[in-house]
Amino acid sequence: TRNANMEKIVNFVFDIASSNGFYAELYAEFYSNLINKFDAFKYKITDIVEKYKDSFNDIIPVDPNKDYDAYCEFVKKNDNRKSMTTFMCYLTKCDVLCPGNLLSIVNYMVGLVPEKATDGEMSSVVEELIDNLFIVVTTVYELYKNDATFNDVVMPEILRISKLRKSDKEAYKGMSSRATFKCMDLIDFVKKKNVRRF
Repeated sequence: TRNANMEKIVNFVFDIASSNGFYAELYAEFYSNLINKFDAFKYKITDIVEKYKDSFNDIIPVDPNKDYDAYCEFVKKNDNRKSMTTFMCYLTKCDVLCPGNLLSIVNYMVGLVPEKATDGEMSSVVEELIDNLFIVVTTVYELYKNDATFNDVVMPEILRISKLRKSDKEAYKGMSSRATFKCMDLIDFVKKKNVRRF
């Protein structure tokens, strides 16, 4: 039927657009134009935020020494998630996604990090969360630089996260030095962009 074919087309376009971070800006503009012309593309966006949040609960760390194929699949999924993150940032810049939705994702990730960091087996999950936080903040910072929630809630929490490893290495075994340094890079980025100190 025509509806089934249209759904296939929408899914195909969305999958291509959301899985290539390099062209995310171009794809977001293209998708924005499609939404303005075809309602079917609009509906695909409605559940994107919840599905994306859920994807962070599906991350299962894999030891490459025990199962290399599973590890390769793990890396591929993480790369796809980063591409989706970048695509969502540009969808927000194109006014397809509401900035509040993206900020709720940032809040969600920031809340997950300390929880996951208490488990030494979860260091790769913590790194993935912080990598995606870094992508969002550095890509759409201009949208949030004057936002009270971002400045008074999100950034102080990111600052606290950056000190977890130093404050109690035993309690936060999942907070790797790589995750800590990426967090500090994010904080430095914001400090350079914003004279306000948090």
